[in-house]
Amino acid sequence: DGCPHCDTFHAVVEAVDPADKPILFSDIGCYTVGAYPPFSAVHACVDMGASISMAIGAAKAGAVRAWLMMSAIFMLLL
Repeated sequence: DGCPHCDTFHAVVEAVDPADKPILFSDIGCYTVGAYPPFSAVHACVDMGASISMAIGAAKAGAVRAWLMMSAIFMLLL
């Protein structure tokens, strides 16, 4: 029942070790649900397509783990 993205965010919260201090960038839309409790997983959400450039910028600035979410695809940038 409900939005299928909720299951995705449950999986992300369970899979990610908070000690790694990951940063999750998201496109606006259904994924915005991940920014709010009980997930509180999304750190930045600007507009459609922005997650790519935000995650790349964070990685280039030295972020160890920068994730992006768009079109139900996760990518880990090292």
